[in-house]
Amino acid sequence: MTMQDPAPMTRLSSYSVRTDRPRAALVRVSRRVRQGSIGILLATLSVWLSATPAVAQTDNALTRADTYRAERAAACRGGDLDACAQEGQNYWAGVRVPRNLSLAAEFLGRACDGDRLAACVSLGRLYTDDANPSPRPRAALALFERACAAREVNGCVAGAVALQTPDGRHYSDWAEAEPLLQRACQLGHTESCWRWGVVYLNGEGVERDFGRAAAPMASACRGGGRPACAVAARLFGGGHGVPRDLDVAEQMAERGCALGDQVSCDLRDHTRSLLEAQRER
Repeated sequence: MTMQDPAPMTRLSSYSVRTDRPRAALVRVSRRVRQGSIGILLATLSVWLSATPAVAQTDNALTRADTYRAERAAACRGGDLDACAQEGQNYWAGVRVPRNLSLAAEFLGRACDGDRLAACVSLGRLYTDDANPSPRPRAALALFERACAAREVNGCVAGAVALQTPDGRHYSDWAEAEPLLQRACQLGHTESCWRWGVVYLNGEGVERDFGRAAAPMASACRGGGRPACAVAARLFGGGHGVPRDLDVAEQMAERGCALGDQVSCDLRDHTRSLLEAQRER
């Protein structure tokens, strides 16, 4: 065999890189070296020298991950609730640590017990995670309601979503869902305002009530919910369930038009013509 023969060198290089054991590869070819395969010796030395730093880097990365994990766990045990919450998220998502829902629940529970409301919401979501072998929907809802009552908007939203039927169009328990949507709307969550209003607008699981739909729709419009503006303009402009108020109707329509809704623009122009006719009387 000559130094120019590439086949044995290719096989040896592939083997050495695949096993990540350059020292072992060197030993395995020692017998061939004694037979005069100088090319193999040089190739193996090259692989060993190039692979050793990579192995060291991997070892260092593992050491850093282990150190980080130990530090965060120690900080949590020491009362750092933010560390507890972060570690819980890490175990849930499998970031820097293997995914472990039991440990995630433990760390998030500690943070939640310390009134870290975002951790309470995360724990509730973990309880209803599709990957959770033991889902706890009622415990999750209790956590969402607790967070919502303390003005954590994500708790309100998550609680309302948890009460939706599988098709997402209705609520399994409107008496529980409505206060969550109402609080979320009050805290500035536009989508919740819209959903709250739609239930009464369409009579989804409840008696249709334009009057109870008007305020949530107006809030959704003010929050940038473009479709809600035309709805609110029609309700106030036509006096559907609420006293007729063309000024409010114009405001809603103007807002929707500014957001790019052509229907709202048409309603604005129509409402303005009605207001002008009133002033001329």
